[in-house]
Amino acid sequence: MQSPFSLPPLLLAAAYLLGNVSPGLLLARLSGHGDLRRQGSGATGATNAGRLLGKKGFAAVLALDMAKGALAALLPVFVALVFPEGLASGAAAEVPGGAGAVSVESTRLAGLSLACGLSVIAGHVWPALLGFRGGKGIGPFLGVWLAAGFVAWPAFWFAPATLLIAVAGCWPLRPFLRKRASLAALCVLPAQPFLFCLLAGTWKLLPPALAMTLILLHAHRENFRREGD
Repeated sequence: MQSPFSLPPLLLAAAYLLGNVSPGLLLARLSGHGDLRRQGSGATGATNAGRLLGKKGFAAVLALDMAKGALAALLPVFVALVFPEGLASGAAAEVPGGAGAVSVESTRLAGLSLACGLSVIAGHVWPALLGFRGGKGIGPFLGVWLAAGFVAWPAFWFAPATLLIAVAGCWPLRPFLRKRASLAALCVLPAQPFLFCLLAGTWKLLPPALAMTLILLHAHRENFRREGD
């Protein structure tokens, strides 16, 4: 029996609203530091929070931002387990790590996972509830990739594989990049969607994966300008 309403748009909306939740902003206010957006770079992510709250604050905000990214990316899995009719497209597939099959194609499920990841990152970078002034997306981005790799099971090794490739690629440039660590990390981003799709065994996931990367590069455009000076 098909659902009378379409769940994917609701999942995307829920993921975007989840992205609007800012752990950095909340922790800064709870610790008596006021509005994080008026401090440092004005971003609400872990890096700017760390300038205000120290290393523990940085770690806490990063962990919470990663958690919200992972949660958003796993929303389709949760729905597929309890309400498969809302996502069904006619074929059954195993949910990685789960017990039993759900009526949804694995590629479609992974695509929905990445789409929700794209929404949560957009909500983090451009939060409507916070006047469209958010963070730069690294925390939720990491959480999304780890969770999406779980959904597209062969791509679970995406994170460590990307790290190894990044280190290998940047090693010859280490004298130049010694004081440009953030620039080096950002330069690795464009390769990540392609590596993810390669490990997942399908290129159908490339559009949302690539869109996430483009959002991060756009959010960090000032970093490129600053590091390039």
